[in-house]
Amino acid sequence: MIRDVAARRYAEAAYLLARENGNEDAWSAGLAAMAALFGDEQAQTLFESTRVPPSQKLALVERALAGVDPLVLNLARLLVRRRRTSLGSQIAEAFQELIDHAKGISHATVTSAVPLSPDDRRAVEQKLREITGGEVIVETNVDESILGGLVVRIGDRLIDGSTRSRLIALKQVDALSAEELQQPGVVEDWSVKDLLGHMAFWANKAAGDLALARSGRANEIEVPFIPNAEGSGGENVTDDWNAREAAARKGKSLKDVMQEWEDSFQTAQAALKASPPEVLEQEVRGWSMLVRFREDTYNHYKEHAEQIGEWKRNLETTEA
Repeated sequence: MIRDVAARRYAEAAYLLARENGNEDAWSAGLAAMAALFGDEQAQTLFESTRVPPSQKLALVERALAGVDPLVLNLARLLVRRRRTSLGSQIAEAFQELIDHAKGISHATVTSAVPLSPDDRRAVEQKLREITGGEVIVETNVDESILGGLVVRIGDRLIDGSTRSRLIALKQVDALSAEELQQPGVVEDWSVKDLLGHMAFWANKAAGDLALARSGRANEIEVPFIPNAEGSGGENVTDDWNAREAAARKGKSLKDVMQEWEDSFQTAQAALKASPPEVLEQEVRGWSMLVRFREDTYNHYKEHAEQIGEWKRNLETTEA
């Protein structure tokens, strides 16, 4: 979470004192008690009131925090005097993160467009352990404005895997001329126009699959992998599907394909927002609906945004 700079400084000073005196546990318990007091709604009203004399506020602090480490009590008094009691919970959290960091434990805030299923959360935690090389304590938030994907903050490090960031990357399409948009060779013999139609197909399919799942007809969802009778393998017809859809759009104008691409994104996002958690968590042929949606939309956008960007850079290098 993003904290007030002052809270971070108070926490760092407290941590240094705790380490010096070897009483980190006492500080941790005391700061937790302070955070609970300053976070209480009734107490907060009292601390913020200009009509309540400071002596009455300090008396409440001393009663409520009786028994905590004297230095923690001093800090609580200081926050009352400076009218910064709102920092209490931030200081306690930042202090605990410093304690955990010394033990090799990281704290991460993961923001997603929809609530993560238990399986998705475990997958995220495992990936973050691989990134940090240690244990990770994960806090999750939901923010529909990121549209899809994840935004992860580990300390001061930000990992933005949201659809919003991918859409920004795809804005490079706007910088291409009509001739460039239809020039083959971006991915094999496909043009940017072909890729936009390709993404539109899969985004619309993702929306349709969610609609089937919401109506209790998940068994009707088509997938491009056809298992064999033994269940030990099967046929992947993804390339056939892609070729079929590319051929269907050959006669469409560039304007029509670009509009289809724009519309498909809106359709997919509307379908995502309309799907309750139990639908998103439903497993269909080995994948949850949320994972299936992610693969067909924002992971797809990311993949092809990178390909378009690389092609454009190579084109500029050749022209130079």
